[in-house]
Amino acid sequence: MDEVCQECGATISPRAKANVWNGEKVVCTACLKKLQAVVRRQEAAVMFAGKAHTPWLVNDGKRQHGPYTTAELIDLLRSGRVDWAWDIWREGIGKWTTAGLLFTIPHLTDGRLELRDHGQGDGTYRFADQIGQR
Repeated sequence: MDEVCQECGATISPRAKANVWNGEKVVCTACLKKLQAVVRRQEAAVMFAGKAHTPWLVNDGKRQHGPYTTAELIDLLRSGRVDWAWDIWREGIGKWTTAGLLFTIPHLTDGRLELRDHGQGDGTYRFADQIGQR
């Protein structure tokens, strides 16, 4: 009997290898490679983002704010109370880094794609619904 990939729904023939992902679901080899790539990217992001569960500090160019949990910092970025251009830091990060370099993930911006505006050369960021409004 053929297995079905629980990720993409493709049939996995008896001659092909059915892989178990996280001890939970059977996936085809193509989906296994995709899932492994996602995990590798997440691990790299965690390493880049510093020591997990340590508080974030924010520097607006005039003074330092914080400490904030990751959830609090994301809420502050979403609401605009912390600017994407401000520097942030937490233990494990070598130096202060612009928030927009660490937190430019679409789900953090409520699904609106955030793009770097290379054409202006000024390093500004614009949301997808602001593109063309110059």
